[in-house]
Amino acid sequence: MRVCRLPSPSDRHLLSPYTAGVRGKITRFVTTIPSASSTYHFYELDVADLDHEWLESKERRREWVDYAEAVRRLSWKAELAQGLSLSTLAPKR
Repeated sequence: MRVCRLPSPSDRHLLSPYTAGVRGKITRFVTTIPSASSTYHFYELDVADLDHEWLESKERRREWVDYAEAVRRLSWKAELAQGLSLSTLAPKR
């Protein structure tokens, strides 16, 4: 069992190594979205470094995509797409 401490909105100063092996500084709290089975916390991260190997590198691959492709890939889960739409990456309306 893995236990991770999720940063709160006041922890913006933390460096954040996640399971994707991406390190950087949290620059913005976006939103929190509760669902029936989970609570999603969304943050923006300025990437400073990428690990060549990371916790889940054998199970997952890392891939950078543009906003439109990210929306397409997240469309299966409404909460994830909503979180992305509230980020500064989203086109201005």
